[in-house]
Amino acid sequence: MTSWDESADERLKFTDFVDEGDAGVEETDAHVQLATEVDHRGLDATGQRFERLIFERCLFGDAAMSRLLTVGCSFVSCDFTQTDLSHSRHAHSAFVSCAFRETVLTEASFSECRFTGSVFADIAAQGIHIDGGDFGEADLTDAVLTDLDLSGVRFCGSNLTGANLSGSTLCNADLRDAVVSGIDLRNADLRGAELGALDLRFVDLTGAKIDAEQALHLVRAFGLEIG
Repeated sequence: MTSWDESADERLKFTDFVDEGDAGVEETDAHVQLATEVDHRGLDATGQRFERLIFERCLFGDAAMSRLLTVGCSFVSCDFTQTDLSHSRHAHSAFVSCAFRETVLTEASFSECRFTGSVFADIAAQGIHIDGGDFGEADLTDAVLTDLDLSGVRFCGSNLTGANLSGSTLCNADLRDAVVSGIDLRNADLRGAELGALDLRFVDLTGAKIDAEQALHLVRAFGLEIG
């Protein structure tokens, strides 16, 4: 397998990590390449760089992708079950309707990435860094995302049932239309977060920081009147 590094040619070729002539691999233009329904299970992409690559309905189960760097890539309906993405870095990449089951995301970094409609189950996310991005319509049921900086992250319509976000910073995050039943927001910083019409009556907000507008939202939720 050919290694990719910072000095490599900008046009990365799929033949560097799939068999030449593999069905489902094509070049869409001079700078973007597409792989459809390719089986990458067991792939060793440790420390490699993917730039402007598109993967649709591909399998990455059990792949070794630690320290992988992706820039401007798209993964659509791909399966990352038990994939090792620890210490990987991703900038402006999209993971749309993907499956992350028992995926190792320890110390991974995502900058302005999109996870619309993706499913996360039993992930290892200690030390994960998320700089902005979109988790709209994603399923984060029972996810453990404690003590993280999630400022400005969009969770519109996502399923956060039973998720543990205690101690996390959610300033200016967008939680409109999210499902938050049983979510743990103890000691979280919610100031400036867009809550929409969320019902927070059964959410654990012990020690959470909220702003004046959010306080009024809670007062109305409990049917209380001020003064």
